[in-house]
Amino acid sequence: MPRLLNLDTFDCSSRLPFELADSTVLKKRMYYAMRAEVLERTSACLGRRVTIGLAEYHKARLVETGAGNFSQLEAAWPTTRGFFTEALKKIEMDRELAWNLLNMELESGGSVRCELGTGQDWHKLVADIVSSRFCSSQHRQSGVTACKVDKVHRLHLPVLAARYQEACLPRLQTLARSTYCSLDMVAKKYQDYLFYRWPEGDNDSLLDCLERGVTSRPAVLSNSVNIADGATLCDCAKETGVGRSRLLLVKAYIGKSVQAVASLEEVETIIAAANGGEQLSQESGDEEPKRQLTAVFRMADSTSEGYSCECLGRQCTWYFLDNACLVPEFLVELEYSGRRTSNPFHQVVCGGGPAAPTPDLEPAPPVTAPYENLAELQIEALGLTRLRGLDSLHSLRTLNARSNLLTGLEDLAGLPVEEIDVSWNRIVSIDGLKHVGKLRSLRLAFNRLTCLRNELSHMRKHTAMLTGLSLEGNPWHRYKVAYRVIVINKLKELKVLDGQPVTEEEVTASMPGRFNLLSYAAHVTGTPKYISLESPTQFLPVQPPELFAQVSMLNLDGLNLTRITGLERCFNLRWLSINYNHVSRIEGLDSCSQLEELLATHNLIGTMPTGTYPALRHLNLAHNCIEQIGTGLLAPNLTSLNLLNNHVSSLAGIDKHSSLAQLFIGLNRIQDTRELFYLKSLQSLLILDLGENPIASNSHNYRTTVIYHLRSLCSLDGVPVEQDEVQSAVQLLGGKLTTDLLIEKFGHDRFYDLKELDMSRSNLRTIELNLHDRFINLRSVNLESNSLTTLNGIASLPSLRVLCLNHNHIESLASGTGSLLPTLEVLHLAYNGIKDAASLQLHRLPSLRTLFMQGNELQTTDGLQSGQLRELVLDRNKLRTINLSGCPYVQELHVEENRLKDLGGIPDHCPYLHTLYISANKLAELAELDRLHSLTRLQSLTLLGNPLARRLLHRPICVHRLRHLHSLDGIPVTPEERDKADMYFADLQQMQQMQAQPSMSAALIKQQQQQQGRPLRLTNVNIGGMPEPYTLNQLVSQRQSGGGGSGYKGGSSGGIAQTPQAQLPMFRKK
Repeated sequence: MPRLLNLDTFDCSSRLPFELADSTVLKKRMYYAMRAEVLERTSACLGRRVTIGLAEYHKARLVETGAGNFSQLEAAWPTTRGFFTEALKKIEMDRELAWNLLNMELESGGSVRCELGTGQDWHKLVADIVSSRFCSSQHRQSGVTACKVDKVHRLHLPVLAARYQEACLPRLQTLARSTYCSLDMVAKKYQDYLFYRWPEGDNDSLLDCLERGVTSRPAVLSNSVNIADGATLCDCAKETGVGRSRLLLVKAYIGKSVQAVASLEEVETIIAAANGGEQLSQESGDEEPKRQLTAVFRMADSTSEGYSCECLGRQCTWYFLDNACLVPEFLVELEYSGRRTSNPFHQVVCGGGPAAPTPDLEPAPPVTAPYENLAELQIEALGLTRLRGLDSLHSLRTLNARSNLLTGLEDLAGLPVEEIDVSWNRIVSIDGLKHVGKLRSLRLAFNRLTCLRNELSHMRKHTAMLTGLSLEGNPWHRYKVAYRVIVINKLKELKVLDGQPVTEEEVTASMPGRFNLLSYAAHVTGTPKYISLESPTQFLPVQPPELFAQVSMLNLDGLNLTRITGLERCFNLRWLSINYNHVSRIEGLDSCSQLEELLATHNLIGTMPTGTYPALRHLNLAHNCIEQIGTGLLAPNLTSLNLLNNHVSSLAGIDKHSSLAQLFIGLNRIQDTRELFYLKSLQSLLILDLGENPIASNSHNYRTTVIYHLRSLCSLDGVPVEQDEVQSAVQLLGGKLTTDLLIEKFGHDRFYDLKELDMSRSNLRTIELNLHDRFINLRSVNLESNSLTTLNGIASLPSLRVLCLNHNHIESLASGTGSLLPTLEVLHLAYNGIKDAASLQLHRLPSLRTLFMQGNELQTTDGLQSGQLRELVLDRNKLRTINLSGCPYVQELHVEENRLKDLGGIPDHCPYLHTLYISANKLAELAELDRLHSLTRLQSLTLLGNPLARRLLHRPICVHRLRHLHSLDGIPVTPEERDKADMYFADLQQMQQMQAQPSMSAALIKQQQQQQGRPLRLTNVNIGGMPEPYTLNQLVSQRQSGGGGSGYKGGSSGGIAQTPQAQLPMFRKK
């Protein structure tokens, strides 16, 4: 009602209420459409499994009876075929009922709702009621011995429940007051659950009961399953001994009721009298009218039934005069079983396992006997999987290979055969059957062929003389009743199909007839307001327009069309339905720019439509033969795409439809989880159905994987996605470096040429790369800033040379004891919180030359072993001692910003050391510098930030002692500085010698001084990097003022022998 201004005192004059209503209806339609498509997929899958199960059941029986005894199988075939037909009928009935219930829920706006129960308390309660009110002895002679509750639907009918309360509650309250009993006791006495059976096969009556209640007058119910469902029990007992039925369990108010003692005529008399007396509707007042009658009941008659049972004393039939006293609460699906042969397909129909055990046939050797003149070959039930060796039989005309394990016919290509019987095998395609131009009869019954379009096209090309064909028993359920018509239309020379002659009427019916296009069209203005699962083309009345330009809706269902023509003039076409035809390609719609909805289910379409459709929103191509999605369709506003029951194996191209909100692609051939990457760009995708694809059964953690990659989903395979599932998926699958993740990153799986890989800051926790020689050329891997703990997953990369693992949580390299990463040369392990170097087992890296471990929590280097290590960085740790006995060939060592008080074993264990950075530690004794004298190859040294370097007295010592030193504290050592240091220590040595020899004459001293030359007068020294010139005179004055002239100290506690400053030639004043 778009013109509504006021509803129940609520103002509707603004657009906001209408927008909210449209949004709510859209969401409800999406939800119920999702459930309907899942139902359609489940039914199609069950039909396929039943068909395949029939062939397996036949093979199992063949093994039991013997390969040569076909007479028993032929005698039992009608019964088996009856079971098969019954199973398919049951599947279709269940689908139809479930669809109608869904549609009724949607149309009622929530006033009618069905809840399927399994383990709830009320499910057990209903099962107990049914079992207690079924008597197996009453139908024992007919073969029915048990009744089992299969499913229970709880009915939420608020309108009928409110009517029941309004009609019965005052009566119960009146009875409670008059009998001085509680209301619960009165309700228990005057209320009961009874069974109601609507007319058999009339689902409309059932839906009417759920919407308006039991409408028949009087309403006939019973407290016994045997009485309420007696007709169904008799029918199933006569046919197969197994049957299914449905009953409504109704809560009834018995109230004032009388018993009809004599016969049914007495019941009719009582009802007629009641109808002619007081009104049956509820009257106002405190007391119930004395003459008002609620129901009449009649006890079961044991004499007429011919058996005696104590149950008969409690069984009765109720005739209710006031339908307001009845409210359906449960819909019960029952299963009757008996002593006769049970349906072998029952387990499949009920959602169980396979219909029959797969026969264990022993494979026989291929036929290779050189019989040149052999014309007929019988190789039945030998367990053959191939038919190799038949190409030598040039005279072969008839081949019978029934009941084997064949999956293809490529071994029969080029044979001169005229008749081939390969029924009861597992053939999935006949593409290999080529160059058999003489073939006249082909039997492919009860195999696993699914694509009728491809098989018929192949037959038209390679079997031009084919006159007899058998294709029954294959899963052709997507074509339903049109299967025979399609085959006859495609194979013009066909005379016999599935054992039945092809009649002229069938040939005529298979040809597309002539019709007036306008007679199937309608003109609709605006957007129709509807709440239904059906398309507007299904329920809007046909109103033929006068002009093609006025056509907005077109319904061409079931007209045997082979192509779409004549729509070039329908410029304003908005809804088009071509279901149940023979169309193989969507074409001729280029001029329909206003098209919003296209329905083309149950056809022979092999490719997606191409072209631009700017207004297209809903595209349904279910039950066709589409193999790939492609990129030819340009529909920017497409929100719903249905490809159920096709042959799609890849989702490539689906990412072009960025506005998709619903995607139904169940029952296809998608098997790789990498196909999910194409869906990650669909930010609006809310509903996804991938059920019955190989990916759903073969993939580990299938649902979790899909939810992890598509976190915006609201429903997956018909099951709502909860927030807890999203969180669990992130915790379980998040942070894994997998091959799929790399494929998503690079867009391909060609990793042979990959040399560098950067996965830094990717929140990785584990590595699960499936290598298989795919990363043979990978040289460098960067995994910085992740949460990795080990190298498991990449420990066997054959060519890796550089591995960066900074800012992780590495605890160990990998499990085991063998060698790892045979070519790794550079390893970065900075800022990993490593406390124990031994746990890394670095000795397992045979080629490691450079190791970066700065920023960890190492207190010692014990256990650090790597025989080929050349460069080692241990800056910013907590080292107190250092032991590098396991790294004898270290040439460059960084141990800055640690807690070292001495050089430890560096001078002793690192003879090849040429670079040492040990600044910002706690080295205080100048005597430690003497130990560096053994490092004859040391070229670069840093000591700043240590206590011994606070007054820069360490520099002349190091320059003098370390003859190969090129750089000290980052300042190059020049020859001039080295000469000055040498002269200083020469004078120092001379003064020490003079003190040691006091008797030396002054003349000798003067002579030595003349030979050595006058001492250099040095006052100021400029050292690069210092803020101002360093004055040695100032240093002397500071030492004299601080030390009282007792000589300078090389550190806080002294390091070398103390020498008076006045005796140093280097410091003598002129």
